[in-house]
Amino acid sequence: MPVYDPDEHEILQEKSSMTRGGEQYFKGTLYLSDKRLIYEEKGHRGFIHAHPAKILLDLPLYLIINISTAVPRIKLGTKKTLSVEFVTDKGDDRATFVLKDPEKWKKEMERWTTDAKRRHDQEEKLKLEEQRRREIELARAKAPTANIGMYINAGKKEDGKNIPKFIESAVSEEKENIFEGQEQPALPRTKKCPNCGKDIPADSVYCPYCGFKQP
Repeated sequence: MPVYDPDEHEILQEKSSMTRGGEQYFKGTLYLSDKRLIYEEKGHRGFIHAHPAKILLDLPLYLIINISTAVPRIKLGTKKTLSVEFVTDKGDDRATFVLKDPEKWKKEMERWTTDAKRRHDQEEKLKLEEQRRREIELARAKAPTANIGMYINAGKKEDGKNIPKFIESAVSEEKENIFEGQEQPALPRTKKCPNCGKDIPADSVYCPYCGFKQP
């Protein structure tokens, strides 16, 4: 018996034979859940080795593209079949099952296949939206450093044209703003001695070089 997901529910099951790709399997069981179509071959014991049960088909319902039935007019000794066409990585494929009431299986499969495709489309849409959201967040995370090392217009003009300013980094710009806000220390005032011509402090009474009294 197949292992179902916690939120998966079995709809139908029936002993059946399956034909797929030219191979025919006689002893097995077909299962239909609200998510998958599963065919399990029955295990058996041989003279030397035992063969456990094997899952030969595990098909998500959203991959099914067509369901058809074949019910012969002469019912005695004839086989009623259900054919399922589906998509695989290698292309389209088909599996045919012999069932007692294939019309019942077709009806249930069409119902749950439609629901499975709708849920699959919603999940794919959510995945795409999540991927786009992550790409936007990644772009925003890189945005603060995107203009480092680039020229921008500093707002100064010369002959009517903007003069570009090179930004090395946000840190250097911050330091520049700090220095601009500080007052530069004033240089001491001087005067020339009328006797020797040397620069002396402006408040000097006598020249420190020649001793001349300042006027």
